[in-house]
Amino acid sequence: MSKIREKLRSMAPSSSTKRRCIDGTKILLDIAKESSDAFPPLKSCLGGITALIRHYEECKDVEDKLKDLIPWLIKLKYYVTKGSASGSPEEAERRKELIRSLDDILKQLQELERKGRPTRIVDKAQDLGTVVNLIEQLRRAILVYQLSQQQSIDNQVTKLAISLHDLLKLRETAPGVKERIESTLARLGRFNPGGSNIEDEAESKRREVLLGALEEIKHELHLISERSTAPQYRERDADVQAVCELAERARDAVMEYQLDQQNAMYEQNRKLTDSDEWAVLNSCRRARDAGYQHGDRNGCLKGTRESLLNEIERWAGVLDTPPVFWLNGLAGTGKTAIAQTVAEQVFAEGSLGASFFCSRGVEDRSDLRLIFPTLAFQLAQKYPAFRSSLIPLLRSNADIVNESLLSQMQRLIVEPLLAAKVSTVIVIDALDECRDKDPESAILLVLGQLVSKIPDAKFFITSRPERHIMSGFRGPLLKNETDVFILHQVDLSIVDNDIRRFFIYELSKLACRPGVDKGWPTNEQVDSLCRRAAGLFVYAVATVNFLSHDFELPSDQLKVIMESPKVTVHEGQTGLKTYESLDWLYESILRAAFSKNKAKDDVVVRSVLSTVVLAANPLPPSAIAALMGFNPNAVKSLLQLVQSLLVLHEDIDQPTRPFHKSFPDFITDPSRCIDKRFYISPDSHAKLALRCLGLTNGSLEKNMFDIPDYALNSNVKGLPRKSLGGALVYACRSWYKHLVVTEHLIPDVLSALRDFLEGKYLFWLEVLSVLGVLGDAARALTATLKWLNEIKVPEDFQPLFDTAKDCLRFVTEFFEIIRESAPHIYHSALPLAPASSIIRKLYSKQISSVARVVTGNPTSWDSCTAIAAITSRGATWSPCGQYVATSSGRDIEVRDSTTLEISYVLKFTGPEKLSEDCHVFSPDGQLMIGVYCDTSRSSRPEFQPRSELERKLVVWDIQTGVVIKERMGLADASVDSYQTTKMDELAKLIYNFLGDIQLSARVPHEDQRVPRDWQLDSHWFHEESLYYVENTDHHISIRKYRRNELPSGVVEWFDVPEHYGLFSFSLASFHASFVTVTEVIILDVRNSKTLLHTKTIDIHYDPPGVFSPDGCLFACNTGSDGISVWKNSPFGYIPWRTVRPRFLLTGFSFSPTTTSILAWGPEGIQMLCPDNGVSLLTSPTLSTEEWIYEYHLVTTSTDGKWIAITRIWGNIITIIDAISGTPQYSVDVGSKITSIRLVDNTLLVLGRGGLARWNLGTDGAREVEVDSRILLYDVFVIGLSIDGTQIIGHKWRGGFNEARPLILHDVESNQIISTTGNYHPKKGSFVMSSLCGSRLGLSYDDGSSMQFVQVEIKKGDFVGSCSPIRSMWELLALLPSRDGFRVGHGGRWVEDSVGRKVFWLPPNWRLVFLNDLIWEGNFLALVGWRHEKPIIIQFRP
Repeated sequence: MSKIREKLRSMAPSSSTKRRCIDGTKILLDIAKESSDAFPPLKSCLGGITALIRHYEECKDVEDKLKDLIPWLIKLKYYVTKGSASGSPEEAERRKELIRSLDDILKQLQELERKGRPTRIVDKAQDLGTVVNLIEQLRRAILVYQLSQQQSIDNQVTKLAISLHDLLKLRETAPGVKERIESTLARLGRFNPGGSNIEDEAESKRREVLLGALEEIKHELHLISERSTAPQYRERDADVQAVCELAERARDAVMEYQLDQQNAMYEQNRKLTDSDEWAVLNSCRRARDAGYQHGDRNGCLKGTRESLLNEIERWAGVLDTPPVFWLNGLAGTGKTAIAQTVAEQVFAEGSLGASFFCSRGVEDRSDLRLIFPTLAFQLAQKYPAFRSSLIPLLRSNADIVNESLLSQMQRLIVEPLLAAKVSTVIVIDALDECRDKDPESAILLVLGQLVSKIPDAKFFITSRPERHIMSGFRGPLLKNETDVFILHQVDLSIVDNDIRRFFIYELSKLACRPGVDKGWPTNEQVDSLCRRAAGLFVYAVATVNFLSHDFELPSDQLKVIMESPKVTVHEGQTGLKTYESLDWLYESILRAAFSKNKAKDDVVVRSVLSTVVLAANPLPPSAIAALMGFNPNAVKSLLQLVQSLLVLHEDIDQPTRPFHKSFPDFITDPSRCIDKRFYISPDSHAKLALRCLGLTNGSLEKNMFDIPDYALNSNVKGLPRKSLGGALVYACRSWYKHLVVTEHLIPDVLSALRDFLEGKYLFWLEVLSVLGVLGDAARALTATLKWLNEIKVPEDFQPLFDTAKDCLRFVTEFFEIIRESAPHIYHSALPLAPASSIIRKLYSKQISSVARVVTGNPTSWDSCTAIAAITSRGATWSPCGQYVATSSGRDIEVRDSTTLEISYVLKFTGPEKLSEDCHVFSPDGQLMIGVYCDTSRSSRPEFQPRSELERKLVVWDIQTGVVIKERMGLADASVDSYQTTKMDELAKLIYNFLGDIQLSARVPHEDQRVPRDWQLDSHWFHEESLYYVENTDHHISIRKYRRNELPSGVVEWFDVPEHYGLFSFSLASFHASFVTVTEVIILDVRNSKTLLHTKTIDIHYDPPGVFSPDGCLFACNTGSDGISVWKNSPFGYIPWRTVRPRFLLTGFSFSPTTTSILAWGPEGIQMLCPDNGVSLLTSPTLSTEEWIYEYHLVTTSTDGKWIAITRIWGNIITIIDAISGTPQYSVDVGSKITSIRLVDNTLLVLGRGGLARWNLGTDGAREVEVDSRILLYDVFVIGLSIDGTQIIGHKWRGGFNEARPLILHDVESNQIISTTGNYHPKKGSFVMSSLCGSRLGLSYDDGSSMQFVQVEIKKGDFVGSCSPIRSMWELLALLPSRDGFRVGHGGRWVEDSVGRKVFWLPPNWRLVFLNDLIWEGNFLALVGWRHEKPIIIQFRP
């Protein structure tokens, strides 16, 4: 019974009592049936009753379905009957047929419902089949109705088109009729009412409305066509106008239907998209509000631009037209209005895939890198098949926005479009307003490369005729793929007619306002406005905006315009760049708006207008008010006075911007804005910078986003959860943009900057980290330092330069961790900053970390300003010094030289590999040239002479990533063959580093070929000439070639000693350097004068030496000492600096400005600052006892008071106070040391002399005893146990394929108490080990790969796993500290016992080998050879 009660209680509480009783009876019967196996008759009876109940329930289910279905059918019949009175006779007949079907189905269903329950039980199966059949009949009836409705629309459209076509033949000579009718015919020809996959009540209603409108239009056209036979028809202007209006009505009706249909389909797509897919799409960075649906853009007025729009519609609708249409027009000619109209039209037809409206005043809409991601996002919204192809890519590479433009278009646009197999049109407006560094438009260069791969996609592009845009369209890639329409070359009479039509339409609406005189405006006034517009639509729009002022009569406003001087210059005809009529209009509007202002009011006006005009991104009135310290409503009221010049919303939180780019151009140009009351001078930037800094100083606080301690930004959902407000975000991101363009020094700005850096700097970094724009910090500080250098800073503010420099150093040093986690500014970055750092001193109270660096952290910033932990075979500078290029084999990465962040990736898909160091920027910094070698023909290409390898020259456009030239077999290549529109500098680069290219194709003599054995480092290009060095028989000659000339012979020559083989040369100073292992000689080749001869350093050959670009500095790699730098002087080269890199280096080079050195090697690339180096005159040579490139032994006392450090095989131990981190004294043990251990205050030292014990005191150490029995000559000692009673090691003897067992040696008995325990490698030798408390991590080489194991020492024995661990990082996770801290994530992080990442290890601290790490209690010691000194960090729970 308890089981029965439990099941009854589990039923839904909403069940009725009757239902509950029936269900309870079923449960009782089931249980009784299961328990009646001993009584078969009873079991049969119970089974029958149960079956009867279930049969009854099925009948009841049919009854319930009938009760739901019948009312729905009655409702449907009501709606169909209600609409039967409207529409054509054909539509009425279709409705009657549907109503008859509904009546028949309803009648049969009602008969089923009226059946008695016993009858229904008996006929249950038959009734169920009947219901199913009736539902199928209903579905077919509705489908037939919908199809007949579509067919009727098709018929009406066809008939209407025929009528219009007939009228077109009659009226083709009437002005304006042909274009307007053809536009309607084109849309009707492409109309497909059945193109939607939506079949609902709303769609039926839309079709009904469209059908009624088309039938009405057709009837009216029929009446006109019957009158067309009359002789007087050609003179009946009223009929001509009527035909045009009916054509436009038909076109508008179809377009309205299409728009509603497409919007419904768009919403349906959104609902069907999985929420996870939306999350993935939204995670990809893109431009907001860039589509045609956003913003307040207006399209063309109906009846204007008819011929052009018809041409564009034909282009978009015909498959064999070129894939690109370029609308080229001067400023103010209406390009954006046309683009908006085109986007609306192709969207209505279902062809618009995406649109991007660029804007110079909006940061993300002027960023070339966001165009393709934004288009891809919109295409994914439109086409489910496209979305299915795009989502996997975004899941695997969410950072694709940082790839090259070529890679973006290929992967985000081309590949998904090909997979989706859809035809689409993409609109890009105002391409000239994007920031583009290329002499040829970057977007067009990429488009030219890939547009042929997507034949079903078309691109409509508008822009001004700027040089780089014109070069892109005129280039060979797009020239034959583009239709071009030059808007400003349209006949002026056509443009004037369109402008007149616009004025008449807009002013007729204003004429209806109360107080406006009847007959306003007059024809003379309209004519005058058209003349003043002079073909510029922007003038017409600005005028109408001004006349539409809410608080002034349009007629009064028009008088203000009429009083301004008349100008009739038309830019499209004269080519002038001045807009005199527009300038007078703008000035008239401003004067009228602020005519009653006092002088102090003018200051406020300029402040607000300057914020609108000069803002890096559009700001809403609320943000402008917060930034300027004004009342938001007052700001809005002020802006409303000039709302005709702005895009101003009712909502004060919506951005405000100039309505057209010509207004900022006018108001910031003193030669155009004559009234100085409104002129916005460059000094306004200083005031904006002051306002931004003031807002940050007053608003920024620590952890404004409420991020949990130690959390990574990516692990906190919904960041930023707390909105900072538009004004504060703008101030954080843009203060420096206004500061650096300030020409005159304002002390208040310097004071605000000082307060910001000294009080809010770290909070600012938090905000930028969370917003994902930390690179802004480095850019802001770099620009600020440059600005401070250029202006004359008062003496009181001289320390500000050092503070800004320290701030830049802080963010570049810890860029990686701050970008990942805002809280780790205080948990990792600040604790790791040197003690002498200004930032460390200013913000020391903000440190909150479980970690404390006891020793090993530098006391001051070293020479290294930035690190990227990558493997690089070479690196090179861009000519401007803004970028560096690195490569590890095939692809080339272009990085920001300040932060070493990747800016561009240049991909090469060929089989060849990049020749070492063979990549270089073009002189203008726009191109990258790489030399690839085909190594497939040689089994050992590294031993094959470079001249014998087949080489390929590859040239990229850096901004786009497009390979613009690729040539194999360079021995036969001519320089002239590489000439293109943008490669006039490329010839210099080709023979700058490839010796086997013919210098001139005009005189193909063998003498003009450079010898094949020339190397990159033996010739240079300088001042239109090629210099190269021959080194034969110890005789060095420098030869000179000029382009297209025969060799000019030897320029200079001189002899050098026999043993000087490696050299470098400076064309700036004509100095040559020669090096050996211990000597450096620098000679002036013009007079053979020795400028430097030193024999006191250990020189590394790779590289032998490097001159700075200006020839003032010479640097040489001196191994462990670092890079030694000499400075040129009248007395020769004198010692200057020693710059010590953090990693081993294989090469380095000076920046173009000589302020930095880029060094590279197998562990990473480093940016070094010579100014931060140690003076070469005072830096001592490293002694043999210094900690450099050696392994160390570290131990801590059990009470955590003492730390002992020594070098392995050394004999001196340094005792350090664990609290202060300062050395106390040294202990000379007198023999080579193999292991040490601190037990309380006793130091145990195991070495060649045995095991010694020393007692530690505050004033020194005293040797207690030496156990000389402990001499383990055949044992490699790993370490001493925690209590010092056992020695852990492994045997030396045994071949490679024999096991080298672990041993555990008891100190007291001097006996081995355990050998291999539970762990024993089958073969191989132990290579590395790490002893962490009682846990031992081991790595061994089994002959094919490294294997890792973890062993624990328990009760005098080894306890371990027989299965090897997969990686060193997995092993390290098994070697925690006493309180559970451990190193993980590839050595990047230290985690606590609950898995939080509590401390970040800098790149130069990270582990390479297992030996690098030791845990002693909660002290982590990093002791590898890459650290100059042991790094000891204490972790406190």
